Amino acid sequence: MTTSPIALPDNAIQDRTKGILLAAFATALFSAKGIFIKLAYQYQVDSVTLMSLRMLFSLPVYLALGAWGWHQGWLSSQLLKRHGIPIAGIGLLGYYGASFFDLWGLEYVPAQLERLVLFAYPTFTVLLSWWWMKQRPTRQMFWILPITWAGVAVMVGHDLKQQGQHILLGTGLVATSAVIFAFYMVFSKPLINKVSSAAFTIVAMVAASIGILLHYLFSQPNLLVITQQPLPVYGYGLIIALFCTVLPSFMFSDAIRLVGPDKTSVTGSLGPVCTAIAAVLILGEPFTIWHLLGTAMVVVPITFMAVTKSKH
Repeated sequence: MTTSPIALPDNAIQDRTKGILLAAFATALFSAKGIFIKLAYQYQVDSVTLMSLRMLFSLPVYLALGAWGWHQGWLSSQLLKRHGIPIAGIGLLGYYGASFFDLWGLEYVPAQLERLVLFAYPTFTVLLSWWWMKQRPTRQMFWILPITWAGVAVMVGHDLKQQGQHILLGTGLVATSAVIFAFYMVFSKPLINKVSSAAFTIVAMVAASIGILLHYLFSQPNLLVITQQPLPVYGYGLIIALFCTVLPSFMFSDAIRLVGPDKTSVTGSLGPVCTAIAAVLILGEPFTIWHLLGTAMVVVPITFMAVTKSKH
């Protein structure tokens, strides 16, 4: 006698399909960030100015959404008093600290290598959870971690020979961004469980925006430099803000609501692939057998880890 699989209700199937599509589109948009940053760097804009432009364009959107949330009642003074400061601190960590090192690193490394290093951040999350929360990794992680970072080493070794020592500096900066983002992921989960994902995103992004703009004010000798950029820089800054920051941040939040964080994370494997294709077609970056090998050594183990976790 055979058992037939349990049929999901139509609305559950629709929610799952919608959630996966949202996560896939959000991943593609997030992945495009590095491409537009590299395009903007062609006009000699520095990372702090570009990061500030990104937040200047996105901050009004988050403030408007915050005002709407206040009017609707899901973003209240009680929520801000109870959770506002820790959420702001986590936002500064993840969206200011991680973004700063990521944009700085992109001054020195190709977009493909940047995306691959960032994609490996779950390995840092596992190690941090082991150290901080005493959550021992599964047996699989003891082969996933070395293979993943061997794949990064393959990419770094190739780019180092072709482009020089600055690849090591850039990789270190992007890896620092990945470590900071791992801290963000571990410490944000308890707070997201206490408030809505939309409220968390708005408070975190507003705090990060303020932090980045203060960084610009205190670090830039010429405060008017942000008004003296070539027109394409403002265009790229607007695209990065709206289509690579605001839109995917809420798409991911909704995807997590519909299908959960584990299934949402599975779509992250699209990130390095999307970036590689765009980097070759738009930036003219090479894609050799070493890029293919390095990418596969990172993407396959991390995707296996995400798929295995999503089944439990």
